[in-house]
Formats: sequence, C-alpha cells, structure tokens
Amino acid sequence: MAFIKIRRGRHLKTIVEDNHYGHTSSMEWTEFDDLDTKTIDSAENNYEKVFVVLREGLKDHGYDDEDARLSITQDLADLLRQNNLIR
Repeated sequence: MAFIKIRRGRHLKTIVEDNHYGHTSSMEWTEFDDLDTKTIDSAENNYEKVFVVLREGLKDHGYDDEDARLSITQDLADLLRQNNLIR
C-alpha cells in the first residue's frame, strides 16, 4: 500500500494505492486546511505550528517557489509526525 500526498496551496490531496494479485486500486481525497496562510497564532495543534514555522523558515532562506516550499514543508512535517516528534 502506498500513500502519496500532494500539497497545493490550501489543500492536501492524498492518494492511496494498493496492489492485489496484479490489480491496482486507488482512492483519493482532498482536505482543506489553509496551512499555506495560517499564522502561528491561528495554528490549532503542534503539527500545524511546526508546519507554519517550517514554511516561514524555508521562505526566509530563499525558497521562493510556493508550491515547492509547501511540498517540502508537508514532507518534513509528516516525517516529524511519523517519527513521533510531533502529534
């Protein structure tokens, strides 16, 4: 089973693909969370706070392409959550 997450602005598209006996099935959904514009004060939990801090830090260090910056931020925040460093 594979999970693919694609961040585009204020929404996150998740695709789940599974292979069974040579047949592939997939499911996808989109969540709207406004993490592209939220401030640290409007973040609702530690995950969102980390996302905002990473997003702004990358911007301050010259990552001007918003789609790339948000994608990297998503990957880093998810990695921290997967390793139980944030919830």
